[in-house]
Amino acid sequence: YWRDWSSDVCSSDLDSKKVGEQIRNKRKQLGYTQESLAAYLGITEVYMSNVENGKHLPSNKLMKKIFEKLKMKITITLE
Repeated sequence: YWRDWSSDVCSSDLDSKKVGEQIRNKRKQLGYTQESLAAYLGITEVYMSNVENGKHLPSNKLMKKIFEKLKMKITITLE
């Protein structure tokens, strides 16, 4: 049950496809390959691909590590 460390929004409120798309866009912008990012994170390239394609939403620990590596901030819009 993932919680954003800066808010009270739970992972069930996050759209895994949007999160994955943002991760992929930022990764490409910074010039990382899926392979290099996955190796840094200690996960498989297949799992990284699944995250980027919205098939998996990473754990709190992994999400934080991804966001720190890609210098991303969590911004959540509630409708």
